Amino acid sequence: MDGILAFRAARPPAFAPHPGGRGRARYPQLRQFILAHHRPLRNGRPLRAPITCGNWGGTRADVHLDNIRRFIEHKLPIEYYWIDAEWYGNTSGDTGWASNVGRWNVKTNLYPHGFKPLSDALRQDGRELMLWFEPERVMAGTPWHQQHRDWLFDLGHSTLLFNLGHPDGRRFVTDFIAGRIREFGLGCYRQDFNMDPRPYWQNADAPDRQGISEIRHIEGLYAFWDSLLARDPNLIIDNCASGGRRIDLETIGRATPFWRTDGPRDAIAHQCHTYGLLAWVPFSATSQDREGDTYEFRSSLCSSLCINWAHSGDGPSGKLAADFPFDWARRTLTQYVSIRDYYYGDYYPLTAYTQAADAWMAYQLDRPDHHDGLVVALRRPQSPYVTARFPLRGVEANATYCLTHLDTGAQENQSGRGLLEAGLRVSIDQQPGSALVRYRRQ
Repeated sequence: MDGILAFRAARPPAFAPHPGGRGRARYPQLRQFILAHHRPLRNGRPLRAPITCGNWGGTRADVHLDNIRRFIEHKLPIEYYWIDAEWYGNTSGDTGWASNVGRWNVKTNLYPHGFKPLSDALRQDGRELMLWFEPERVMAGTPWHQQHRDWLFDLGHSTLLFNLGHPDGRRFVTDFIAGRIREFGLGCYRQDFNMDPRPYWQNADAPDRQGISEIRHIEGLYAFWDSLLARDPNLIIDNCASGGRRIDLETIGRATPFWRTDGPRDAIAHQCHTYGLLAWVPFSATSQDREGDTYEFRSSLCSSLCINWAHSGDGPSGKLAADFPFDWARRTLTQYVSIRDYYYGDYYPLTAYTQAADAWMAYQLDRPDHHDGLVVALRRPQSPYVTARFPLRGVEANATYCLTHLDTGAQENQSGRGLLEAGLRVSIDQQPGSALVRYRRQ
C-alpha cells in the first residue's frame, strides 16, 4: 500500500504522567519513582537487568558445559546461564519435576559433580549460574513433607504449602536456600510458585481472623528474600510464580520477573506484554526462542532478555547445532547491549494497544538527562503499510536532533518541532519486520 500510516501521539499511561519541565511534553512519574526507590540492588548498586540463557534442568551437565564453552568461545554477551526445573529428585522411576518439589537432592545421574563445575566455568569468564527452586510448594511423601509437617499448610491433598509466616520454618528455608546458593556457586536464585495458596490460608484462619495467615506468609516471603540478599550482596533473585503472577511494589524491589508469562510464546503476545508492563514494571523479561529471527527478537526486547535457543519446553536441552548462527547472535546481542540503558528512561507508547496481526506497534524510550532516546517500531505480519509516522514525546521543540537508523546506519537531522508534530517517519519493507531509531539532541 502506498499510503503512510500516521499515528496521533498515543496517550501515556493514565496513572503516571504529569506536566513536565520545559521542552518535555509529559513525564512518567510512577515509573521513575519505581526505578529510584524500588529497584533491586546488586553489590549495593542499582541492578542492570541481565541477559539470561534458559536451559532445562533435566539436561546432562556435559551438555550444559559444552554450550557454555561455545557461548564463551563465540563471545556472546550472555551474563547468566539459567538452569530450570527437574535437576532434583529421584534418579530412577521419576514421575516428573512437579511431583518432586520437596525432594531437593541433586540428580547425580545428570550432575555427577553437582553444579560447581558449571558455576566455576562461568565465573572464570565473568558470568553467573542461575538455578530454579520452588520451596513453598511441597508434595506429599517428599522429605520436606515427612520431616517438617508442623511448618506446612495441609488440606489433605497431594500438594502442601510451606508456611513462610512461621518463624522457625522461615529460618529453615532461608538457611537451606542460602546453603545451596553457596554450595552451587549461584549468582541468581530463581524462585517459582505453581499453586493457588488462598484455600490453604483460608482453611488455617478462624472466621474472625481471615487474612492473617496470608499477611504473615507474604511478610515472611519478603523477609526470606531480604535475608538471602543480606547474606550474599552479589545475589539477584528471579521472581516467577507461573510467569509474572507475583508482581507487586514490594516484590519488584527485591526480585525481577525474568519469565513474566507462561502464556503464548509468540511475537505479538510479547509485544503486548511489553506495551503494558513498561509503564510500571521497568524490569522484566520474556522468552526469545528463535535464533536468526530479528523480528521475534525485537518483539521480546525489554530491560532484560531471556534467550532460549537450546531449550524448548519441559524437556532436556540439546547441544547447539553445528550450524548455529553465532554471527547473528553476537551481532544482535551486542546491539541490544548498546541500547539496553534506554529501558531505564521514560516510556511512551506511540501506538494504541492491539493484538491485531495487521497493525504496527511502536514505543519510545526517552532519556531526558542525556537528551536522547530510542524508538522501537514493529510491523506485524499482515500489515499492508510499509511506512508510518510517529509523533514523539519529550523532545524539545526548538532543538535539532540527529536520527540514526540502526539497521542501515543512515543519519539525518530533524527539528524537535517536526518530531513532535509531523512525527518520526519509519519505513519497514519486511512483513513482518522491525526498526530501531536512535535520536540525540545536537
